[in-house]
Amino acid sequence: MSLARAFLEGLRRIEVAVAVVAFAVVAAALFADVAGRNAFGHGIFWASRLASYCTTVAGMLGFALVVSTGQHFRIRSIDRIFPEAADQAMNRLADFISMMICFWLVYYALDYVHASYAVGMRGMGIDIPTWPIQSIIPYVFASAGIRYLLYGLFPPLRPVPE
Repeated sequence: MSLARAFLEGLRRIEVAVAVVAFAVVAAALFADVAGRNAFGHGIFWASRLASYCTTVAGMLGFALVVSTGQHFRIRSIDRIFPEAADQAMNRLADFISMMICFWLVYYALDYVHASYAVGMRGMGIDIPTWPIQSIIPYVFASAGIRYLLYGLFPPLRPVPE
């Protein structure tokens, strides 16, 4: 279990760092664009597209980070249906169901990214393939699925919502 805890903490730190860098790039790109418009009469035409790509990456990572802190939406009305003694079992069941949903979404997200790659979809504003940016979608579902799997296997690792 300590190895799983260390893995989850390392994964969270990496995802936080990537999200912070992505938001920093958003701020820098948009600042440079606005500063260029004000100082030189024209901005950087690809800055808003770069900011959009980085916002997508940071926002999608937000999903995995919310799961890592236990702050995701939860249907609390179901808690009243079952006795309090069943909480641990229900939490475990919920973790395994959430894991299966996430891994199911990984499959379809990979299909989406592969289709984008196969047709050679390219970005507007920045003429690059879009599939590398879209790859964040299956990644975050896989990351969340792994978290749910580990929470189900090792309940003490499950974050306690505030």
